[in-house]
Amino acid sequence: MKGRILIIEDCEKTGAFYQTALEQANYPVLWCDCLTKALEAAKQEKFRLVLTDLMLPDGSGFDLITKLKADCPDVPIVMITGHGGVEQAIEATKRGAYDYLEKPVDIEELLLIIRQALDRVGVETVSDTVSGNEPTIEGGNLIGHSRAMQAIYKDIGRAAVQPVTVLIRGETGTGKELIARAVHAHSSRNNKPFMAVNCAALPETLLESELFGHERGAFTGAHNTRIGWFEQAQGGTLFLDEIGDMSLATQSRLLRVLQEKVIQRVGSTKDIQVNVRIIAATHRNLEEMIVEQKFREDLYHRIAMAVIEMPPLRERVCDIPLLAVYFLKRYSEAFSLRNPGIEPEALDYLSMLPWKGNVRELENIMRRLILAARGLPITMRCVREICTQVPVSQPNSGVETNFSIFGWIEKTLDQAMDNNSDHVRSDMIAELDKVLLSQTLARNHGNRTRTARMLGLTRPTLLSKMREYGLDQDDKEKVNEVSASRTPNDPSTS
Repeated sequence: MKGRILIIEDCEKTGAFYQTALEQANYPVLWCDCLTKALEAAKQEKFRLVLTDLMLPDGSGFDLITKLKADCPDVPIVMITGHGGVEQAIEATKRGAYDYLEKPVDIEELLLIIRQALDRVGVETVSDTVSGNEPTIEGGNLIGHSRAMQAIYKDIGRAAVQPVTVLIRGETGTGKELIARAVHAHSSRNNKPFMAVNCAALPETLLESELFGHERGAFTGAHNTRIGWFEQAQGGTLFLDEIGDMSLATQSRLLRVLQEKVIQRVGSTKDIQVNVRIIAATHRNLEEMIVEQKFREDLYHRIAMAVIEMPPLRERVCDIPLLAVYFLKRYSEAFSLRNPGIEPEALDYLSMLPWKGNVRELENIMRRLILAARGLPITMRCVREICTQVPVSQPNSGVETNFSIFGWIEKTLDQAMDNNSDHVRSDMIAELDKVLLSQTLARNHGNRTRTARMLGLTRPTLLSKMREYGLDQDDKEKVNEVSASRTPNDPSTS
């Protein structure tokens, strides 16, 4: 075990107690009884962890944290005090303490905190920002090297140079506004305004006023004339987010603008010429809405001269680590915190989640991880803990198996540890084998020869396994019942 733990405690009895407890737990320690000696020792030696009292004869534990963090930002510091309170706990955390405990200390709790902190010290992490030539645009970054994103970059380039309307399609949280900003930034209008309005966030009457403006007295509360988004975006680009939520009446007014390049403010009959490029976005299926007469077909053809399909995050899994590291750097700087780095295994864990909320959901998780990291590396355990606290999206079809199996493994391992099981691997493999066999039989409508060939088994081996798992009867309902479970003991199917 490399490095010692530094204990700073002026009470001889308490300091001896900490030293004995830590040494019995196989932690080598150095005990100092004042701030001056501790700082001098820190100049001579690299400590793995610091355990300090708040009130010291020649200073404060807060001063120690500040000085040590300036020279040794990687060293976790645990503060212990008999003068506890809300302000002290907050101040210790603000200054970079890993944890804060009040006396009397439960030694088991202290050892657990020390173990958790040391587990994260020296962890190999990824901390650099993404590399490559990601387009940097006003308001954010487009990140990704996946084939899907490479295709998006080409679509942006093609749409940007042509004076056409653009429809951006994709699930909520995929980054449709970033695409719109990129099209604007690479177009000949890039020195003119870019205005964005969320059509779903405003009621119909207010949306028309926001888009086209209104005259004084046009309606109750219209005390002054207002210039709308179309006029404000003159010469530039107007981004209409969630255009599928726009009412039919507003759709009709928008269609007139696209056809005639003129608007009328609410409460006015005067035509105003506008020169604005429209980029629209939606997560809805506009074709279905046209059939249901909820969206105008003529407007659809006007706004969809160029269409860009933004893929969901789960369809560009290789971009997840890039995005995670990017958000890690971005929010570490925004929060004025040290970038803690993230364990490669933690990135692998993130890559296995389905991300129904897409990039926005991943961004939220990374913000929470940075705040919870306490300046130490983000490990897979940290990610798992945050993901259990946050309602992480449930899997969609197509990725359900990956997510369910991973969750099932974690749950089974937890149960095995609680029960001190020593044959968890064989039990899990047998359950997975049973599910795989039953699903393959169901897909092949009970055809055993085809099932054996797909699984790489001989027919006698297949029959033996079917008898072992109780699938040897020609009962399709029984096979389908087992296969419907997808993953054994999977909480998502219960």
